[in-house]
Amino acid sequence: MGRFDDCREARLHDLERRTSRPITEFGSCSWNEVARLDSSGLVAVSGARDGLVRVGRLDGGEPHLLVGHRGVVNRVAVSPDLRWVATTGEDNTLRLWPMPDLSKPPLHTLPRADLLARLRSLTNIRVVMDSATREGWRLEVGPFPGWRTVPEW
Repeated sequence: MGRFDDCREARLHDLERRTSRPITEFGSCSWNEVARLDSSGLVAVSGARDGLVRVGRLDGGEPHLLVGHRGVVNRVAVSPDLRWVATTGEDNTLRLWPMPDLSKPPLHTLPRADLLARLRSLTNIRVVMDSATREGWRLEVGPFPGWRTVPEW
């Protein structure tokens, strides 16, 4: 049996008050490797079998979605300074995501025009091979390249 056969409801336990509540906004399947809290216990990150990573505050609201893995997310981690989320997946990738701005609504909840305006303002940062550097890699920064065909939804 694989890890997903052992899915359980994700729950938040308040040890001081001796209470517990489900945290369904972070997915319906929880296992240790893909659900993490930051060091303050206020921000949760979860990964799912469909490749989605959810990041949000535990005090309510819709989590931000990080989309990029193809298939199962194996592990998640949050940097101590809350600037980065790291994930690995069965697609043999390790992804380092900047922490979404949790004071703003998630992109997938924005009206279409607002979403496109926000995407135009983003920066596209990638790590590319560069044999001229000592490390063999360099950061490439550029504006969001846009889409050839704007999606309809």
